[in-house]
Amino acid sequence: MKRSMIIKRYLFTASKKERARTIRIILGLIFSTMVLVCVLSIMDHLQNGRFSYIKKIRSFPVVIKAEKEFDIAELSNRFYDEAIVFQYKTGEGLLKIGSGEYAVSIRYIDSSYEGGLVIKGDKGKELLIPYRVFLANRSNQVTITTIEKGKVARIAPKNKTYSSFGLFQTSLGSEFDNSTIFLPLEDAPIDAPTYIAFIPFSISEEELINKASELNLGRVITWQESESSLYGAMLLEKNVMSILLMSLFVIIAVQVFQNASAFSLVKKNELATLYFIGYTKLDIALIASGVSFLMSFISFVIGSLCAKLFLYFVRYGVPALGNEAIKIDLSIIPLVFIIFTTYSIFVYVYSFLRMLKQDLLREVVNAI
Repeated sequence: MKRSMIIKRYLFTASKKERARTIRIILGLIFSTMVLVCVLSIMDHLQNGRFSYIKKIRSFPVVIKAEKEFDIAELSNRFYDEAIVFQYKTGEGLLKIGSGEYAVSIRYIDSSYEGGLVIKGDKGKELLIPYRVFLANRSNQVTITTIEKGKVARIAPKNKTYSSFGLFQTSLGSEFDNSTIFLPLEDAPIDAPTYIAFIPFSISEEELINKASELNLGRVITWQESESSLYGAMLLEKNVMSILLMSLFVIIAVQVFQNASAFSLVKKNELATLYFIGYTKLDIALIASGVSFLMSFISFVIGSLCAKLFLYFVRYGVPALGNEAIKIDLSIIPLVFIIFTTYSIFVYVYSFLRMLKQDLLREVVNAI
């Protein structure tokens, strides 16, 4: 009898008791795979959503801290088919609105700005302020105090009064929404650092980084570098969650070991018969490997499909996840599959070969 036929018969046995045992193992693996894939995919979806907001509003995919003069119109034409290009400046100041005072970061912008926020006004006398700051004070008159180069002193405080043109509230839900204001670019201090931002739409971020570096306009900063603390923390959170989820497989691993032992015990007469009619230990080890591999493969395939089906419907029932499709994060599945399948094969091979010990064979022969 060929090994493939024996594997098929062992896996899809007609015995209800043995088939129920096999089904329990497979169902356990299917459930564990589905939970792992779903949780990691949802976490990845939430992270990508947050990072997309960050890249659109706060840090941008690729930024050059300009160290020399440049023509923004020329840069925009150069990247016309590949990316949006705009400039902005940054600074710090003190915002006085009503009875409140706030230390704020200032972003000076103009009509080239494509960060999801637009400012319009009459020669730079209007500004955008955070919605929560306005709500707490309800005043349209705003005074901004900045430290700039003075005519007499080297640096001096400078006060400017603005009318509140508009309010903003982003989807970041972070300190950015509470401590950032937007002013026209022409109001920026002369010594304020200038940034050139790139948002790709037809090329990858890696290609954009290389092209931006070739401009030699200044230091190229990626969004991962700008948000290194947040990026590292979220990656650590994902890795820790992955490790915790792997504990599910510890439970399944114990079950697999117990079922492999019970399975081989039930099959000990057949294994002994195969050994006596000429099957080598290698043949029996290959049979055990085949049974184990097929069980793992079937479980992981069905588990991944169930996860995909679950993720397709869960986005409609959980508004916080948004209406975008949740893509399956398969980055960890191949590694998990290899590790667990290797373990399973080892356990089944060990259990099958253990039945071929001389004392057990003698016991089988005497029973026959």
